[in-house]
Amino acid sequence: MGKRTLKDQNGPAALSAFQKAMDAIVEAKRAGPYNNYQVERKAYRGLGAASILLGKYSDSLQYMTKVVELSKANGDTSGLGDAYGVIADIYTEMGDFARAGDYYDLYMKAIVADEDTDSSAVDESEAVVA
Repeated sequence: MGKRTLKDQNGPAALSAFQKAMDAIVEAKRAGPYNNYQVERKAYRGLGAASILLGKYSDSLQYMTKVVELSKANGDTSGLGDAYGVIADIYTEMGDFARAGDYYDLYMKAIVADEDTDSSAVDESEAVVA
C-alpha cells in the first residue's frame, strides 16, 4: 500500500502507511530478537519519500540518513547510491548547495562502483553530514 500511495503522489497516505510499517517494526523489536534490517530500511526509505512529497525536508533527511546508517551497519551497499542521491536532492531543495554537492559526489561514486555493489569505492567520510 505504501509504494502505491507514493506512486500516486499521495503524501499523507504514504506517510501513514510507512509509519504503520515502522510501528510494526518497533513492536516486533519489543517482542524479541529482530534482525530484518532490510524491512526497516525500506520503511525509512518510504517515510523519507513521503516526507519529501509533503515538503518536510528535515524529516526526510533524518529518515534517509537512517537508510544510510542501516545499510552501512549491515555491510549492505545496495541502495546507497539511491539514498545519497535523495539526500543530495533534499539538500538542494533546502538551499544547502555545498552539502548537496557532497552527496551528489557520493551518489556518482556509488554509481561508478558498479551500481552500489562495491562498498570500498564509496567513502561517506568525504561528505559533510548535518
